[in-house]
Amino acid sequence: MNDPDPSCDFQNAWREGKKPKIDDYLEKLADDATAEERRELLLDLVGTDLEERWRASPEPNTESREAADDACKQCGSPSRSSLPKRPRLADYVARYPELGSLSELPAELIINEYYAICRWEEPLGHHKFLASYRRDDPELCQGLREIDDQLGLGERALVEQAVSGNQVALQQLLLRDYDRLLRHIRQHIPSQFQGSVRAHDILQATHIEAFRSIDKFCARSDFMFPNWLYAIADNFLLNAIHAVESKEQVEAGRSLAEELANVSTSFAPLLEILLDTDKVAKNPIDRQRAEQFLTDAVQKLPAELGEIVKLRCIKGRSIEEVANCLGEPPEAIYRMWDEAKKTLHNLFRDSALDIGS
Repeated sequence: MNDPDPSCDFQNAWREGKKPKIDDYLEKLADDATAEERRELLLDLVGTDLEERWRASPEPNTESREAADDACKQCGSPSRSSLPKRPRLADYVARYPELGSLSELPAELIINEYYAICRWEEPLGHHKFLASYRRDDPELCQGLREIDDQLGLGERALVEQAVSGNQVALQQLLLRDYDRLLRHIRQHIPSQFQGSVRAHDILQATHIEAFRSIDKFCARSDFMFPNWLYAIADNFLLNAIHAVESKEQVEAGRSLAEELANVSTSFAPLLEILLDTDKVAKNPIDRQRAEQFLTDAVQKLPAELGEIVKLRCIKGRSIEEVANCLGEPPEAIYRMWDEAKKTLHNLFRDSALDIGS
């Protein structure tokens, strides 16, 4: 067939600034065109129309969907005037039933919509964006990640947006690390506290603190966003352990002075946080040796790191309290607390003790 391709004509018309109407190009189909051929052309036209409308609209929609529907009724057809300046695929589905439902649209078309929104409006979390489509197939998820990379929406860009107050960017960062963070918390709850400290409670507290403190976060090459989350989670985990221990001690009639006098016992929660939970030595003699090793190792830390460990573990101070005590910003204490734990963990790993690695 030598007739020009309607979809190519439609693209060219947009590039020439003519603002074409989808209906006019659907009418160019041959009379014997099948329903499937009409839908294929419509999908092509919608993909171009959506992107070009967003490109041509410098400002977000000011008219409501109801106003667009009224315009549609007045003109009697789903013409260009009946669509918002920045339409969504749901608008096209409502006006062209032959497209099918949102969940039936091709992944490529959904990815095009995500591209338009992220480029000309604001970044969207994948989970939130895909909610209306009720699908998360691999092709679609991979396409959204590629758009993120193409538009520079990687972790550092998202962090910068989150620090500047973009809560959608922060939500996307938290969703990226949700499973890893929950697994990290579960792996570091000491066995004797499994029934009294819940991983999801620690995770929720960590997310709340992230929203509260994100404006203070300073991205460094050696202290990236996931590490910051882990440090916050470890802070809440250690506080939860201390709270449970304090309750048990009060119930048992033990005094706070007795607790602080016993350095090995005070370091015990940190010992199990540093080691893989399922590999912590069960033999009391091995545990005593490990706790003594930890006590000696803390003394070998740089003075500032050692002081942070003692304030956190012996006196049960929060990160904010340690920051006030040492005159440092909380994010610096998070970083040094993380560094101290890593150093102690490496000392355990390199020691001759037969304990977790």
